[in-house]
Amino acid sequence: WRQLNHGGRIVVQQKGEEAKLEIKEITKTDSGQYRCVASNTSGEIECSATLAVEEKKTEILEGDLRTRLKKTPTKQKKEEGPPVDIMELLKNVDPKEYEK
Repeated sequence: WRQLNHGGRIVVQQKGEEAKLEIKEITKTDSGQYRCVASNTSGEIECSATLAVEEKKTEILEGDLRTRLKKTPTKQKKEEGPPVDIMELLKNVDPKEYEK
């Protein structure tokens, strides 16, 4: 047996009569048998549990936003006519008319 202490990926919390063990970023190497020992002036009690960690399965759902975005065609810029020469356009116009 190896004793687990609070810190790093291991979080041990106790609230009242309940205790909680949390292992963050769990991997397959965390699989195995775990034992909890509780003791006080009246005595000691223990229980054990087996933890089996499996590989994370990633499924792409049909409604998944990222999948739909990848399948969405990008908008293409509409072809416009020939470029407009702004100087030619405003050459014979009164400057008061520029903003209209």
